[in-house]
Amino acid sequence: MDELNVLSIQALPITKPRQINNELWFHYITPPVDNQIQADILRSITITEKGATDGHIMLRRIKGVDAKDFFQDSNRVYISTNNGLYCYDNNVSSKQSPFNTFISELTFKNDSAATYNDLTVSTNYTTIEIPFRSNEIRIIPSASDYYDNNELKFAYYLEGKEEEYGNWSKIPVITYNNLHEGNYKLHLKSRNVMGQEGKEITLAFTILPPWYRTIWAYLIYTLLTAGLFWTVIQLNSRRLVEQNIKLEKIITDRTKTIAHQKEEIEHKNQEITDSINYAKRIQDAILPSVKDIKKIWTDTFVFFQPKDIVSGDFYWYNKINEHEFLIAAADCTGHGVPGGFMSMICSDKLNEAAGLSKTPAEVLHYANNAIKLALKQSEEENVTKDGMEMALVRVNTQTKKIWFTGANRPLWIIRGGSTELEEIKPTKASIASNTPSDFQYQSHEVQLSKGDSIYMTSDGYPDQFGGAKGKKYMTANFKKFVLSIKDESITRQHNLIKDNINDWMKGFEQVDDLLVIGIKL
Repeated sequence: MDELNVLSIQALPITKPRQINNELWFHYITPPVDNQIQADILRSITITEKGATDGHIMLRRIKGVDAKDFFQDSNRVYISTNNGLYCYDNNVSSKQSPFNTFISELTFKNDSAATYNDLTVSTNYTTIEIPFRSNEIRIIPSASDYYDNNELKFAYYLEGKEEEYGNWSKIPVITYNNLHEGNYKLHLKSRNVMGQEGKEITLAFTILPPWYRTIWAYLIYTLLTAGLFWTVIQLNSRRLVEQNIKLEKIITDRTKTIAHQKEEIEHKNQEITDSINYAKRIQDAILPSVKDIKKIWTDTFVFFQPKDIVSGDFYWYNKINEHEFLIAAADCTGHGVPGGFMSMICSDKLNEAAGLSKTPAEVLHYANNAIKLALKQSEEENVTKDGMEMALVRVNTQTKKIWFTGANRPLWIIRGGSTELEEIKPTKASIASNTPSDFQYQSHEVQLSKGDSIYMTSDGYPDQFGGAKGKKYMTANFKKFVLSIKDESITRQHNLIKDNINDWMKGFEQVDDLLVIGIKL
């Protein structure tokens, strides 16, 4: 084996390593930490094919020397150092004798009587009880090791305060301050210069609680607290009796007042409800009769379910001749009473517009101008944002031709025998509101055949919340449902559309008016 010039372990070599038999002998100093040398020792390493292992651990006893060289003579190795010549006999057994860890001295603060000396593993003692004023412990550790007491290292932990052993250290005194009352057990072990650990010693002791946290103190606290509560309760009981007498009189007087106010509110609510019901009768009178619509074309249904007593959605119908009519699904701003007012205004203006033209695009054009004028909406200063969305269709039942114009509401077509739903997009503008005067709406002319169906709807149906997750029904789901019932009769379709949305929103409030119109040619 060649001599090594550099030792590749975290160390600074002092001398050239020397091979003796199958071992490598050397002296090294570990790199300093915070300018302090951590180890300055002799060492031997046995080198095999599997690696290197520590050799003679007894060499650790020789420290603080500047080794110059190593020489072998038979079973002896001579080490020349700056302190002289050392002879190491390889025949001497390196087997170490077991040793014990013990406590040289144990003291507690402010208690000179509580001092214990030379506590060993075999020492018999009862559990040490220490008053709370002496809750500082001071331990001087030691061990029965004969090699080098100055190189003893200790590891310890205090059960009841810590969970595991700390690092090994040369600590002369172990101190714990301000211990809380409770049961503790000190675990202490030692390690000599050879790395051998001594037998662990444990020491149990109890820190007694201070007098104000003893059972007797808590019992006194409880009695005092109970007495205080009893006194307070008695005083409060007297005060409460007096207050109850006053409150009973106040409650009696206020009950009479509330009863009178309740009667007035109920009366006013009834008047308001009666007024709204009357408004509903007026709105119902303005709405066309579904029977009149069916007289010109039987295969027609109108599903109309207002959110409140009166509605912002409405359907509109105008007969042109025995084979032609105009029909619309309209959605005004708002619902309830405000929506009801808007629906009556818009329905009236549609009637006026139908008197000027029977073309859907022109009807919406005239209605837009008339509603803006009625609501005093000018382009210079748009006072209100109210308006209307609508799908308007002119139907010729003889030729099966339709003309459609939409204001933000589309038209759906399902042709006979088809499995797809066609959608005619509306003009992206409402009627009134922000739409300018003299705005022109787009017209669509579509030739249909016998068995084809058309559908118009407000946004209330797809926007309704319900189902297992409380989500909106959505337009895509409504289209799929309409496709699934396309082969049913018109009356059956009406009932299925009604039952479907009411089943969907079970447990949820209706959020908007519902309006769907269907015609099968």
